[in-house]
Amino acid sequence: MLITNIMAQDVPCLPFISKQRRKTEPRQTVQYQWQVDLNNLPEAAQGESQIYIQPYQIQQMLKSMQTSQSQQQISKEKLTKTLEKIIEDDKERETPVIKSVRPNFISQFSQKLCNNPNKNVIIGISGESASGKSTITKLIKETADNLEIDIEVISADNYFRDISKLIQEYGSFEGVIDAGYDLDSPDNFYLQQLHDDIEKLENGNDVKIPQYLINGTGKSVPNAIPKKAEKVIIVEGMAVMHPPVKEVLDAEIYVDIAPEIQAERVIQRAPERNQTLEEAIKQLTYVREAAAKYILPKKDNADVIIDGGVNTENHKQIIEDLFYALSKK
Repeated sequence: MLITNIMAQDVPCLPFISKQRRKTEPRQTVQYQWQVDLNNLPEAAQGESQIYIQPYQIQQMLKSMQTSQSQQQISKEKLTKTLEKIIEDDKERETPVIKSVRPNFISQFSQKLCNNPNKNVIIGISGESASGKSTITKLIKETADNLEIDIEVISADNYFRDISKLIQEYGSFEGVIDAGYDLDSPDNFYLQQLHDDIEKLENGNDVKIPQYLINGTGKSVPNAIPKKAEKVIIVEGMAVMHPPVKEVLDAEIYVDIAPEIQAERVIQRAPERNQTLEEAIKQLTYVREAAAKYILPKKDNADVIIDGGVNTENHKQIIEDLFYALSKK
């Protein structure tokens, strides 16, 4: 059992406590935030919410904290070097996966993980339509499962706002879009709810997220899909680029795509989406216009930019290397 409210008697012989006061001042009780194992405290103190501890016990705590901080620093430096090596090795490939990394990101990311080893890690994956976000997310999930790493995946598209009444009014989803509804605008996502759900998962609480039906009805069903608070949480979709969602991410990975590959993919998948070639081209025009407004301006804010057009085997190798590095931190 752990507690955090421990009272330490302020005594003149403890300069780290009393250096801001004159020695002639009366002794005071000062509250500090500690974590102490109750099993190691005297029997008389068991069950107490406020415990008075002696100066030597404080010194032991500080020594323990210093040792822990030293170990964290070693782990952080080791993880940083490992991640940097993965990036350098990728540069040697004929077709590298990683296009750019935000300055200081690797060091900051390593520090965050090593300072909070029990924290669930939140990774956002963003990018344009047909960039490869879903494919890469699937590869991450499969790799984690093979390595027996607990992982949960959330599609941010499930946080589209309900537009079922608009579809009834205009007759179809296409009719709503033709009438000027800007589907990809940040205003048309439940961004605050997505933020809150991620925060709950980060803190170890399971959630039930909404489900946006892709059957043409535009309906959002609340509390429809259960999600577990696993060690790694992947949130995939353009919504992760926008506040307040971006604020709860530990890392944002942007999947970049060349326009010609994007066009090829949209046209190739048209039959499985019951689209004619004309409809597919119309959709491509729309998503590019939306990307120019809402996605591309935020691209350079991502922590890591990867190439969504390279061979998936290269993506898989990078993912395996990253999971191995994280498991050894």
